[in-house]
Amino acid sequence: MYLGAHTHIYERQYPYYKGAVMSVEGPYHNIDSMVSIVEGVAGNEKDIVEAAYPLKSYTAKATFNETGFGILTVWNQTHLQYQHFSTKGGTHVADNVLMTKYQSVQRSLRTYLMDK
Repeated sequence: MYLGAHTHIYERQYPYYKGAVMSVEGPYHNIDSMVSIVEGVAGNEKDIVEAAYPLKSYTAKATFNETGFGILTVWNQTHLQYQHFSTKGGTHVADNVLMTKYQSVQRSLRTYLMDK
């Protein structure tokens, strides 16, 4: 997962790798692709993007013209969850994605521990 910010919007992109996009909704289980999240809507209304710009085919979810925040929860070594909360009209979950990774994470952890 890549987590970044800048554009004063919230945007989550579908998993992608070498130009190939996995347009899947719901949890991402054992994917070999990267999920990008841009969490650029701080709690301050200053400099918020007032209008939507054209979204790309790889955009899974985006919000414009609203404030908010995100929470990344690391449940354990195989499960991550990202939630984006909008504060427009009261705080509510605007996006929620669960990502799981089993075999290669466990292999990587074993390799890391053996190298220590």
